[in-house]
Amino acid sequence: IEKTEAVVAQLKKRLSDGISPTNLSVYVRCPLQFYLQYVLKIEEPQLKETGIGLNQMGSVLHQTLELLYQDKIGLRLTPEHLKTMRQKAETILLQCFREAFPDVMLEQGRNKITFTVSLQFIHNFLDKELLGLKDNSLIIISLEEKLTALINTPEGEVLLKGTADRIDEWNQHQRIIDYKTGKVDIADIKIDDFNDFLHPKKAKGLQLILYNLMFLLQNPNVYLIPVS
Repeated sequence: IEKTEAVVAQLKKRLSDGISPTNLSVYVRCPLQFYLQYVLKIEEPQLKETGIGLNQMGSVLHQTLELLYQDKIGLRLTPEHLKTMRQKAETILLQCFREAFPDVMLEQGRNKITFTVSLQFIHNFLDKELLGLKDNSLIIISLEEKLTALINTPEGEVLLKGTADRIDEWNQHQRIIDYKTGKVDIADIKIDDFNDFLHPKKAKGLQLILYNLMFLLQNPNVYLIPVS
């Protein structure tokens, strides 16, 4: 894309209006997609689907986890908390699917598979959390936390903004957690030098470090453990 004055003006406006870790991870993976989607604001055509898409499933899983944990904010989680949450998981997941897709049949076909897989994701997450409590302390600090940071650059001010899925305290160290429904390897979030931030395979690591940056600028005395 030729960087005409008009294009540069659009880019600067986007940066000053606010840009999220997700937006920047799209840029790292595909600059053209970033330009079309976030600068020109061209929307992808809405294809009529007979089932629930993977991105839609991810949104429902996020909402389900938020509802499961929302009354645990400020509490030190116990095994009993996690066991109760596991018992409620199917009901809450079904509620979230019904709200998101009121006209979709979940009792048959591909949608039933999607629901079953989603429930397994939730159960696996809670089981891993329960296992971790054996020798550790966990306190939920906040969910869906809005974060912002104003960064001065030679090209002007850039407003970073985003929503951290969860912030908690793990053995007296705070963590920022970014939920992912797809596979994430440690190599995807391990950053060895600055150039790694521009590598498409490190986009998830870039997202995490930007959430860390925003949080630490707002809370400079906190030690963080980034988690994806």
